[in-house]
Amino acid sequence: TTNGNLTVQYVVQAVGAINGCLSDPRTITMTIQPEPVIATTLNATVCSDQVVGLVLNTNGTSVPAATYNIVSRTVAGALTPVNQVAVPAVGVGDNYLQGEIYANTGSVPLTVQYVVEARGTIGNCLGDTRTITITIDPEPVVSPTLDASVCS
Repeated sequence: TTNGNLTVQYVVQAVGAINGCLSDPRTITMTIQPEPVIATTLNATVCSDQVVGLVLNTNGTSVPAATYNIVSRTVAGALTPVNQVAVPAVGVGDNYLQGEIYANTGSVPLTVQYVVEARGTIGNCLGDTRTITITIDPEPVVSPTLDASVCS
């Protein structure tokens, strides 16, 4: 979870099958490339019929993301999609999900969950998936029984 390469060195020696003779020591260097870590602060709440406004980013200490993969999207059954993008999606920008809109005409908040992974700018490494939850608050509904007749 760093923002640069790390190295690990191993010193190895082979042991022969005949008489247990040892080889000369050899140093093997492994370069560990960093993976991006998606921020944990992306969960949000929006009103019904408003854009979700989700802009993906990393946690600020890991390597930046070059692109994102949207692995899946789970929409609560009572939400109505007003504007959606294609999911799954591979190699998309940080604002790919930003314009999605859902209508919630129920009486309780409902959620949209996105499973996302980031591809880093160093070594093209994939980070771990993260689930991001957007809560869609219900829209108020004016009662249709408010019409009335009154005397002047």
